Amino acid sequence: MEDTLLELSQKSIHRFVDCILSFLPISCSVKDTCNVENVYYTAEQIKALGAPKPKFPLFQVDVHINANFEPEYSTNAKDVQTSILKIFDEGLEALQNVVLLEQKLLPQLFKSNQKLHLKVPVRPRERPEVPDPADKRQLPDPNTWIYEAYQKLNVRLAETLAPLDDYLATLKKYSAEFKLDPQAIIKQMDDEENPPEADVLKKDVLLH
Repeated sequence: MEDTLLELSQKSIHRFVDCILSFLPISCSVKDTCNVENVYYTAEQIKALGAPKPKFPLFQVDVHINANFEPEYSTNAKDVQTSILKIFDEGLEALQNVVLLEQKLLPQLFKSNQKLHLKVPVRPRERPEVPDPADKRQLPDPNTWIYEAYQKLNVRLAETLAPLDDYLATLKKYSAEFKLDPQAIIKQMDDEENPPEADVLKKDVLLH
């Protein structure tokens, strides 16, 4: 039972990591506010697919102006990364609640009524040490693959989210506009006795 669970866990975790990575661009180049280039497929992949499949965002993050008249994201990029990694860990933690099947089917073979749980994979918090090949008593950590899968996901998420800071930096040139008070300007320009002509309004709109 434990071997079957381990195999299913490995397949499930690798599918989850591959699924998330498939939404992440291979590279992202922020050239200007209106010029951002994301590359999702290599030339070889496009050739093999015939045509690249369209991508849709897993998360939507807006830009708004804070109380200090500075642009910021509605959701911190770090929170996006943390939420995805949290799903990874919660999936492993859920496996720890799986009760030993034999205890359910053959309770007479167990002296205690205390619930026994299956031995499941656990993510190491640090990279497991590689055993010395010369020392036959040392065995590789069976959970090394989980650590590597988690780190693969963590690193790629960090690389993908990093350009968000570059994009925010492109908005600094509009700092003067962010401090404008539209209502105050409208009130200042409003003249009930001499309202502007439609053509004048149209010209101002097109100019700005």
